[in-house]
Amino acid sequence: GGPNIPLYNQKNYSNPYPGPGNPNATIASSGCGPTAISMVVEGLTGQKFDPVDSCAYSTEVGARATSGTNMKVLSPKVAEKFGLTYSTSSSEDDIISKLTAGNTAVIANSAGDGSVAGWRRLTGPENTHGGHYFVIGDYQDGRFKIYDPAPGKHSSGARKEKVIENSDGTFSISKDDIDKETKKRNPNYYIFTGSGMNSTNSTTDTSGSSTTTTTQSSSSGLYKVY
Repeated sequence: GGPNIPLYNQKNYSNPYPGPGNPNATIASSGCGPTAISMVVEGLTGQKFDPVDSCAYSTEVGARATSGTNMKVLSPKVAEKFGLTYSTSSSEDDIISKLTAGNTAVIANSAGDGSVAGWRRLTGPENTHGGHYFVIGDYQDGRFKIYDPAPGKHSSGARKEKVIENSDGTFSISKDDIDKETKKRNPNYYIFTGSGMNSTNSTTDTSGSSTTTTTQSSSSGLYKVY
């Protein structure tokens, strides 16, 4: 179920993404927000919008912030650019309703606060990571399907107990854990819904230095490789 979202890994991109007070930043170090946007846009529209494109657009519209990306600025601009319906919410029940209705992807706003033990930020020595954006692409069997722009951290230490690994490189987490991850942010979730006109079949290769996604758009019948 859910849209066919490509899995982009920001760590594969050493391209510059400089911000105020952080002139040497790259997509790998600071681009989780735009990388999440890339996954959402390509998954819902079938149009190419890779992390390099997304970071350039983030800078263009003034969404690049000192510590990362201001999603409150970037999200509505992206929705307008690609003809997506956009809203925000802090309710898990709300995003479950939208995800199960179809053609929807959600960007979660993770707090990076170890005082709340979610799947990615845990108390004690495991709490070594800051705030983060990641994509929720589906909800099935009481768990959310997660597309993480910076994969790997979920599999360290006690985090392994929080997730179910999927064969496509994604993983699934519980409603309770996603609530803990996002509850200290406002809003918790950025919600994007497509027109329903795009149907894709995607394969993603994240093993090399870049990500390759093959997409077939039902509107054109053509394959695009990028």
